[in-house]
Amino acid sequence: IKRSRIVLKDPVSTSCGHWFCRQCITSYWDQSASSGDSCCPQCGERSRTSKTDLHCALHHR
Repeated sequence: IKRSRIVLKDPVSTSCGHWFCRQCITSYWDQSASSGDSCCPQCGERSRTSKTDLHCALHHR
């Protein structure tokens, strides 16, 4: 999975607490859907977060 290095576009977190761009993590999960697994690409933990339940980041300015 490609991760944005500087600024995450539409940032979301998985149930394990890792942050990804929404498009990056949903694309990753779509590609791995054949295995039936929604694991975090960072730590490998099976995610309890579905694509529709991804936690949105709060922007404080």
